[in-house]
Amino acid sequence: MHNDLPTPVSTHLTIGGSNGAAHGATTQAQTSPLISPYGGSLVNLLVPPEAHHEVKSYASQLPSIQLSERAVCDLELLATGAFSPLDRFMGQEDYQRVVHDMRLTSGYLFPIPVTLPVEPGPALRLDRDIALRDARSNLLAVMTMGIHLRRDKLGIGQVR
Repeated sequence: MHNDLPTPVSTHLTIGGSNGAAHGATTQAQTSPLISPYGGSLVNLLVPPEAHHEVKSYASQLPSIQLSERAVCDLELLATGAFSPLDRFMGQEDYQRVVHDMRLTSGYLFPIPVTLPVEPGPALRLDRDIALRDARSNLLAVMTMGIHLRRDKLGIGQVR
């Protein structure tokens, strides 16, 4: 099955490669009868159609990881702004604050941690781009590897 959907990519899931050129953007709320996006601006991390070929070509040269269905859903919510003000998977500080206080480090209420679970491997290195793919190996995004969080032995939601 051919994937004709826009390729989601994030500014800190880095867009378009290691040169730092971002195809995604955060759009400012404009005067509208609609309510303002949470955090004041709607995050849009989708690659514009005219850049799809360039991103797909770049991604074909990168190591890939296959995402679980849950991670694909989280990526889609990040890319389309449904998790605004998040513009990437959470780093350690946001993760810890959300787990303990249900707030981002910026102070915004955010009740669930949004992280990308990956298994360590030789191709996965900090500050290196990787391609994110679904179960059928369709390209979903290009991101730059950030910090690796180790889950607490007690885990989230476990009774102490």
